[in-house]
Amino acid sequence: MKYTLKKKHTPPSPKCLGGLQFENRLKGDMNSTTNRNILKEIQLKNTKEKLHEMGHDRSHKKTNLVKTLKNLMKREQRKN
Repeated sequence: MKYTLKKKHTPPSPKCLGGLQFENRLKGDMNSTTNRNILKEIQLKNTKEKLHEMGHDRSHKKTNLVKTLKNLMKREQRKN
């Protein structure tokens, strides 16, 4: 029976992490609420883009996107 040494945990390379996660690792001292606010702003922008791309088609997916958009906009108003 051979014994193997345990490898030390190495953090994932920057290529594995998403851009925002990698930036947050570099900053290190970013507040978690600030990070959440940034993520919600990005989600709002992406939702607006998806709705714009869908055009005038009617679908359940589009109605869910509209609900998400409304909730994100309400959140933005509360935060400002």
